[in-house]
Amino acid sequence: APGVDLQKDIFDQMEFEPFVSPDLKVMDRRIFLDGKMNLELFGSLEERVKYREEDHTVFIDLFGISLLSEQDVTWFADSLDEILTPITFQRGPVDVVVNYDGYDLKTGLEEKYMKALEKVEAKHYRNVKRYSGKAFRAAKLNTLAKIKPWNAASVFKEMDEDGDGYLFPEELRRGIRKHFGIKLKPNELQSLCESHVTVHNFTDIVGKCLRMR
Repeated sequence: APGVDLQKDIFDQMEFEPFVSPDLKVMDRRIFLDGKMNLELFGSLEERVKYREEDHTVFIDLFGISLLSEQDVTWFADSLDEILTPITFQRGPVDVVVNYDGYDLKTGLEEKYMKALEKVEAKHYRNVKRYSGKAFRAAKLNTLAKIKPWNAASVFKEMDEDGDGYLFPEELRRGIRKHFGIKLKPNELQSLCESHVTVHNFTDIVGKCLRMR
């Protein structure tokens, strides 16, 4: 967070040396300002919906999005419908993978959200996989939408086929395909494996993977 001294405020207060992601960045100061934290802060919805033509799959990244009113929910559903219509018009219903990590829905809007999304899903989705991590706070929606939580340590252990504590490119490729339904391209796989993939940076690697789509 802006203004935090990692060494003085964090590391010096700890009894062990933590692993620090090489991609650690200062959070956007606007996050901490009063007022609505909307899509303008993190980019348009269209930028967050990526279509992969070869396997007819859409990846939706909702990280940082907050829906705080019924108008927000209606706008979100209508916008998603508008984005998906050209895709499904050509080739029919699509497979969808949604990242709900870092997403927030105001309490009381859960039913409204689910009804709006049911219409979109009936029209455009063939199958859908929803994932979330610790940052997902809408607990009621988590139950209604049957979002699939995942434990990074458990998934890593399953993907680490030889049990050596590292994920080599082929292990990562197979594991990401199995657990998240994502086919990584060779250049994407190479980018993700530039440094050793361990249980300590695994969550960051998965986040990068989802945001590549």
